[in-house]
Amino acid sequence: MFARHYCASWAREARPFVLIHHISTTEMDLDALRDSAETKKIKKNLEKDQKRIYKILSDRTGHTVVEISAECVKNQSMTSEEAMRFGLIDEVI
Repeated sequence: MFARHYCASWAREARPFVLIHHISTTEMDLDALRDSAETKKIKKNLEKDQKRIYKILSDRTGHTVVEISAECVKNQSMTSEEAMRFGLIDEVI
């Protein structure tokens, strides 16, 4: 069974599970960690992007931003059916 879900800005088919988690980055390297200003800049950009994604998910699922954040903290996989009940996907195909 597969799920069709709508990410922040596009539609796609997913595997039999959906992973909900916090935003992450590959921008961090040792030089960035050594540079306090660069680390703060990356953190600020991640927080801005995370808030935007939470708002989009909140609008699309009907859950509050706080509820979306709490689910992302769990860094959990959901079955297609669980993701549909939560409002992350529109149909199971």
